[in-house]
Amino acid sequence: MVDEKNDCEQTYDLDSALARMCGDEEIYQEVVVAFLDDTPKRIEQMRSAFAQNDFETITNLAHSIKSTAKTIGGMDLGAKAEELEMEGRNKNVKLVKILIDSCAHKFDTLKDALDENGYA
Repeated sequence: MVDEKNDCEQTYDLDSALARMCGDEEIYQEVVVAFLDDTPKRIEQMRSAFAQNDFETITNLAHSIKSTAKTIGGMDLGAKAEELEMEGRNKNVKLVKILIDSCAHKFDTLKDALDENGYA
């Protein structure tokens, strides 16, 4: 389930992201900028919610990250956030903590990929 060693997953799929936005790179760039600004805040909110055993907030934030990550082509982060959303619903304390940290790592990897492609 949680495997940081398996980096074979697809981190970034620009083609599918642009296809979702009908090839409009300007709109894509706007969504990416908002995502890069909002996601670190959401990750910190999840950490705070975890400290308070607030799994509903964690689940909602993970859902938001999942949706936007997949929209911009961040398939790996989207999948990890989806797993976090599920484990948050299950109130799996051990896995939720690990998955929040994993999402933070996957976000950094996606941000690097976006930067390498001129979108960050």
